[in-house]
Amino acid sequence: MVDSKRVKAIRAKAHANENNSGCSQAVVSALQEGLGIGDLQSLKAATAFAGGMARRGESCGALVGALMALGLEEGREKLEDTPVLNATVVDGIAL
Repeated sequence: MVDSKRVKAIRAKAHANENNSGCSQAVVSALQEGLGIGDLQSLKAATAFAGGMARRGESCGALVGALMALGLEEGREKLEDTPVLNATVVDGIAL
């Protein structure tokens, strides 16, 4: 079941974070705080996705940040773990 209060709080935090960072880091940081996932390395990794992939206006950094958080929460820990890969990117995850 979706906790709508939690979702609203994370959304508000992501919007507030945009004042200090790119959209990818704003989303990753809000999700890290709201869900208790990730670390400094994952926040740093989101840096280059700001402005639509290094300010190129390509794929949305906020979307990439959200997908990074999905990977942090549900992603595989070994490259050989294909079922986890498929469940995460092919079948999708019901949060």
